[in-house]
Amino acid sequence: MLVFIEVKTNKSVGEIPPEIRVNKIKQRQLGKIAGAYIHKTRAYDIDCRFDIISVLLDCEGEEGIEHFQDAFWLPGNI
Repeated sequence: MLVFIEVKTNKSVGEIPPEIRVNKIKQRQLGKIAGAYIHKTRAYDIDCRFDIISVLLDCEGEEGIEHFQDAFWLPGNI
């Protein structure tokens, strides 16, 4: 399994959750990057997925980390 991961961080509590900021435009960009990598490495027969790591920092520097496996799917060939 080939896993492409987008990491997003919030530095304040009132912001939109980091994982929500991986919108359709960002997903398409990640798909293009993944496609280029697959083509360059000729990894055509390896399954892949897209994950998101969400990191929340509060004012005291405390962290909350959430891992969203298989966070989104891109139709068609990558």
